[in-house]
Amino acid sequence: FPGEQLDNDYSGNVVDICPVGALTSRDFRFKKRVWFLSATPSICIGCSRGCNVLVDQADRVVYRYRPRYNAAINEWWLCDRGRMTYGTINENRLTVPRVAGSDTSFAIALAQVATALDGGSTGILVGPEASLEDMFIARRLAEHLGAPIWGLSFRSPGKEDDFLMKADLSPNRKGLELLGISQQEEAFRKALPELKTLVTVQVDLPDSRAGSGSEGSAPPVDESPSAAGISAHFGGHIIVLATHDSQQAEKAAIALPLAMHAERFGTYAQFEGRIQKVVPAFEPAGDALPASQLLTLLGRQLGANLPGDIEAIWAEMGRELGLAGMSFHGIPAEGVLARSGEAAVVPGAAR
Repeated sequence: FPGEQLDNDYSGNVVDICPVGALTSRDFRFKKRVWFLSATPSICIGCSRGCNVLVDQADRVVYRYRPRYNAAINEWWLCDRGRMTYGTINENRLTVPRVAGSDTSFAIALAQVATALDGGSTGILVGPEASLEDMFIARRLAEHLGAPIWGLSFRSPGKEDDFLMKADLSPNRKGLELLGISQQEEAFRKALPELKTLVTVQVDLPDSRAGSGSEGSAPPVDESPSAAGISAHFGGHIIVLATHDSQQAEKAAIALPLAMHAERFGTYAQFEGRIQKVVPAFEPAGDALPASQLLTLLGRQLGANLPGDIEAIWAEMGRELGLAGMSFHGIPAEGVLARSGEAAVVPGAAR
């Protein structure tokens, strides 16, 4: 109404539905002419809803998300919280491998990781921000090493409503369940004294992102005793695979840069178990690679027989998801529901 401020969790949708373009977004206005933008179908990873979006980018810079129709998930709509998470693709990225805080090559970094893991007493911690492929390969690597693996997040919950917004700010927690990766925090705590090295794959530990909680950034990290204890226990004996630069990456023995969802092929299972795919809008930042690819390269140095490309991963993983015969490129635009009621249990991982 004239003279009244538009202030709700879905205000950005008035820009999308304005028939003449008279209503514009303060965030996007004057930044880029729309005819210079390329749109790539993707999903929002701001919460467990998995809303469908178009990633609008030019010259490898993302300028906005727009809602993409999916009758089963978000129809035509997108919440403002999710809409603004596009900024995480551009900001504060980890772009080169580091060893002891210094930039290095992947060859040197992976060789040092292989040496560290070959010594035993290793645990793997994968976050629900990772893709299904990342989780699957991390689990297979854990099986090869005889190492325990857990799937945990230390992000604080967000606001939830009865429309789109979910309190779980992780896009793929359902994937941990589908792939049988333990989410028992107490079991992880009890195992800590026995571990010498921890590999984290897209896990937010305390202070792990600059600007946490600000508009367009990652959600705040929960300062729980268990999360703080991880940092204190391992000190410099953490190997971090992360999309963003952070205090954790700076302090890690080895930090490896990961591609984000807009830079890779991958799949995510939203809270209802609907598996949706993402495709790259542009090349990854710097030297970043998908975690599944990095872990496969690492596993092969350690003698593990791991599937190489995404279709090879799906040939194996699809059976566990009740989708035998489904290929990655065969996943429909609206996604597909996992039909697996049984999940594999990884040896050594308490459930």
